[in-house]
Amino acid sequence: MNYDYDYFDKLGDPDEEFIDEIKKVLELLYGIKNMDNVKDIDSLMNFIQENLMKKSVPNQLDDEDLKTITTVKPNKRIIYPEIYNESDIEWKNDESIRKLIDYCLKKNEENEHKFMLIVSHLLPILVKESYKNLVDELVTQLTYVKVPSEWFQEENQNYETFLSIREQLWGYRFPKHETAAIRSSIFDRFEKEPRHHVTLCYVPLPGLCTFPDDNNLLFPGGLSPFIKLVMSNDDELLNDKHTSTKIFDSPFFHAIIKFKWHIFGRLIHNIVLLVYTTFFILFVASTTLDFNKHINIFNAIKNYSDEVVIAASKSYIAAITATIGNIDNVTNSVVNNVTIAEAVKSNIDVITGTIYKATLEAEAKLPHIDIISAINNVAIGAINSAEINDTMITSAIDNEVISVINNNYIIEFNKAINGIDTITVNEAINSIGGKHLMIVCMILIAIGLLVISRHMIILVKNGFGKQLFSVPSTYVLIAAITFIIITGFMELKFLDYSFEILGTFQSISIFLLWICFIGLLCLFKKIGVFAIVIMHICRKIGWLIFLLVIILFAVSHATMIFFSTVLPEFDDEKNVPKENTFENYFVSFDNEWTGFINAGFDYLDSWKNNYYVNVIKILFSFFTSIIIMNLLIAIINNIYEDVYKRAYTEWSAIRARVIASFELAISTPKDDFLFNFIIPHFRRKNKNCFPPTIIYEASTEKVKEWHKSKLLNSV
Repeated sequence: MNYDYDYFDKLGDPDEEFIDEIKKVLELLYGIKNMDNVKDIDSLMNFIQENLMKKSVPNQLDDEDLKTITTVKPNKRIIYPEIYNESDIEWKNDESIRKLIDYCLKKNEENEHKFMLIVSHLLPILVKESYKNLVDELVTQLTYVKVPSEWFQEENQNYETFLSIREQLWGYRFPKHETAAIRSSIFDRFEKEPRHHVTLCYVPLPGLCTFPDDNNLLFPGGLSPFIKLVMSNDDELLNDKHTSTKIFDSPFFHAIIKFKWHIFGRLIHNIVLLVYTTFFILFVASTTLDFNKHINIFNAIKNYSDEVVIAASKSYIAAITATIGNIDNVTNSVVNNVTIAEAVKSNIDVITGTIYKATLEAEAKLPHIDIISAINNVAIGAINSAEINDTMITSAIDNEVISVINNNYIIEFNKAINGIDTITVNEAINSIGGKHLMIVCMILIAIGLLVISRHMIILVKNGFGKQLFSVPSTYVLIAAITFIIITGFMELKFLDYSFEILGTFQSISIFLLWICFIGLLCLFKKIGVFAIVIMHICRKIGWLIFLLVIILFAVSHATMIFFSTVLPEFDDEKNVPKENTFENYFVSFDNEWTGFINAGFDYLDSWKNNYYVNVIKILFSFFTSIIIMNLLIAIINNIYEDVYKRAYTEWSAIRARVIASFELAISTPKDDFLFNFIIPHFRRKNKNCFPPTIIYEASTEKVKEWHKSKLLNSV
């Protein structure tokens, strides 16, 4: 058969002529004649599902059979007949579908490669309908398929095996572009290996990456079989029992992912990473400027409150001196057995404490309070506080003298505060901080929100709503966007808030931004593989963590009840009873957690001579620190060893989902859309990005081992 460029270039396009030919095949294999509704590849797949996958011959016992079995010879029955009832098992017509697939494989061996279009479009359907045995058999036949010698341009030349320094399973578009050369990237130099012999193989699934026609530019519909296959798993992590597991583990699947990553996935990811990093830096800079602003505010307020305390102290001394006399001359005068100097010092301490306490309370109400007026008013009002009135010197003086002292204090204090600098506090409070940068962040987040919303609508429109909202990363992204928007509105004064609330939202936003940044870095293999292992460990030890929490709650409850009746020992050094460190449930749980992580048992010092308490401490340490902790370490080690073996496959599956998301978000069905001016080569009909199929380099040694094992298994 003579091959030309047009033949291979149209290999992934199911035209009308091809559909008519498949109709004849179905009539030949199954005797089906009425196929008037089959117009295109989608209607053909629906027809195959409705006619070849439905049950035609019953393979389980019906109700009458069960009734007969249960009524005949009841005394002889020793096995429940319901055991043989298969009515709850979903029936699979493996043989009918296998006949069609075998026919297509045979045609492919006869160099009629376009018949494999049917297999490409059937593959995601088989995965969805859980034809696991059939899928596993098919993957075995599609792995390491060598490029036919007829595909080489030069006669009598075979480049099937050659030397290469490229990474394993390096892929290329097939057929190659008539004029364009193979594109390379500066990143390719980091993916080189020592030279090795490779065999040129191809993916015998034409049309796997081809999109159907669609006219909706804003929210395009229609999916390639590749996207259907990749998104078939609802979870982000790969379930080793899922029908698609062997596909994701196959060399040809890894080759497809690497090809897509090199052609456009890496570029889009780097652009996203660059934009995200820019936003991250701007947001961090904005919050850092706010942090510095708040520090400056609190420092300025502290300095101002210190000066107010000094002014209040001097004013009180001046008021006492003007009313009673010079303190230096009456130092030894006694009022209620206390010298006047000591009494004045006591009152000044009361005034100082009142001012500092009120300053802290006022800071918590910022920015909704005039902090300077609040501090000044408290300093003036401190002279009339209950603490001052209850002191010995005040209680020993009549009310008229007290009134004079208070008036003199207020007069002196008002004079003193006029000389205190308030400009520093006002400048700190009224400074802009990171407001300007936050405006830029809000513009970027608005653009990002539009892009993400469009992508979500496309996913839901194409039937991936369940996959979208069943993965944790979606909710992390939604939470990050929500907290960032609320933080921005607070900083731009669109929302009412206190500094404490603003700081809380800023801290959560920063934390979520770091988590998202780590998520982007997971597309790099050395980071992503270990991230997957960590996620598996967190999921699989959940039951043990739950058991541990129950144990800690139980011990906390029991110890709280026990120590509520066992009095603490007496502290001979301080001549007071020791503190009861189990005063409530929260404190009790915190104590037990501290003991569990082996941080010490200082909370039991109040009962260190109690033998029963010492026995409990030893038993608790033995059970938690020795048994549970070592059990946890052993389980984590087993999970790590089990998951790490297939971590690369799981990482490839995650990268495949990201690439599928890129294709849905970036690729457009037509050439005249705005995205085509920004990224002109991401059109769905651009066969540089979505070729009919790909060829890839596979290790010659692995190819030989694979075909040898395949031959032995077939014997």
